[in-house]
Amino acid sequence: MGHLSLIQHMLKPSDPSYARIQRIEEHVQSANRLTKQLLGLAHGGKYEVTVLDVNRLIRDSVEMLR
Repeated sequence: MGHLSLIQHMLKPSDPSYARIQRIEEHVQSANRLTKQLLGLAHGGKYEVTVLDVNRLIRDSVEMLR
């Protein structure tokens, strides 16, 4: 995430890559939350159950993979 932040800081908001970097950062944050939940579950600790918009997740993932 640190590298993404540095790259984003070096780009201008008008740069076409800027929006892509933002989306990648959002996916990294999502993966981070998921990893924390899985670790909590694996260790018998607390984990948070949340409502998830699967359609949005798929759209965002397809967008990132393009």
